[in-house]
This record gives sequence, C-alpha cells and structure tokens, in this order.
Amino acid sequence: MERGCYSFRLETKVKETYPTKHYVVEFEMQAADMLNIKPMKSGGIYPALALASLAEAAEMPCQVGSMVESAIGTMAGTHLAMSRSIIETNEMEGPLMFLRDVAAVKYNGDVIQFSDRPGLGTEVDEEYVKEITCFYCEI
Repeated sequence: MERGCYSFRLETKVKETYPTKHYVVEFEMQAADMLNIKPMKSGGIYPALALASLAEAAEMPCQVGSMVESAIGTMAGTHLAMSRSIIETNEMEGPLMFLRDVAAVKYNGDVIQFSDRPGLGTEVDEEYVKEITCFYCEI
C-alpha cells in the first residue's frame, strides 16, 4: 500500500452568526471564504445590501440564504441575489417546504423563475391570507 501526504483546501462559509456590518468587518472577512447573507436575519434588504457591499470591497464571494421564508421573502432574497455580481449562489428554498403558501414561486428545476409582474413578481393569494388571518381589513 502506497502512503503519501495529501494536501487540500477546505473552504469555510460562515452562517448563522451575528449578521451585522461590524461583525463582518471584524471577523468574517478574515476567517471565512464566503459570506452567507440572510436578508431576514440581517434586518431586511438594505442591511443585506450593505453586507454585500462590504463583501464586494473585500472580494469575498457571497450567497443569499433563507430562514424558510414564504414566497414573498424568497422573491425578495432572489432579487437581492441578482442585484450584486459578488453574490454567486442562493439557497432560497422556503416555498418548497410549505404545503401551501401565501403566494407562488416558480422553479425550473432548482432555478427560480422571475415573472414580468411588478414588484417582487408574485401574486398574493388573498383568499388564503384571509383564511389564515385572525383579523383582516381592507383599506
């Protein structure tokens, strides 16, 4: 049996951490190979964009992650992922985990399809929202 010494590079991706700009600058930019940005955990679209900008300045690739959001949150994360070239991948799979959702996301295999609809491109199922809501009013 031949013995040898093997070398390999293990890439690290930090996630489920403190998703603030200060934390990213102090720790993740020096300790990880990729930044996983979770828009809902980081405070929404604008803070997530700020994290992507920091990563871009440090030439650190990113991915957009999810916290099992509905179709609406998933499409927001998907739009974020498409807005910056530093974001290489995403794991926007929340709608695949629901039996029924308040809106729909179309997948072609594992690729999310954008629609021509305005906004996030989703159509909310108003009847389902009424069904699952304790209080509902129209303004």
